[in-house]
Amino acid sequence: MDNLRRLAPANPASLSVLADTLGNLVRVYRELGRPSEALLYCLEAIQIHCRLAGTDPAMQSRLGDALHQLGRIHKEMGQPSDALPAQIEAFAIYRRLSAVSSVNIDGLAWISLHDPHRQ
Repeated sequence: MDNLRRLAPANPASLSVLADTLGNLVRVYRELGRPSEALLYCLEAIQIHCRLAGTDPAMQSRLGDALHQLGRIHKEMGQPSDALPAQIEAFAIYRRLSAVSSVNIDGLAWISLHDPHRQ
């Protein structure tokens, strides 16, 4: 992980790999029931995805996925009011993407069905 962090600033491909690796760690820590550790990796992944999405629109979907994970982490930590902004932002990204491509409908549908604030 440290090697990826060192390589990432000079190499956008390494930055993408770092973000994906962080996302994998988020999933592992969530499965282990350690959401506070997942939160740290998720926030780092979101920063990277934001940077990448700013120069590569194809990265928007990954940003939406990371924001969705952030919402789920907050929900698991008993912080639904913190989950809502992340879920709303992820939903907006998926909605925008679904307007131009049916590929992103899955993310939009999943959030619609699993919204932590849905009654």
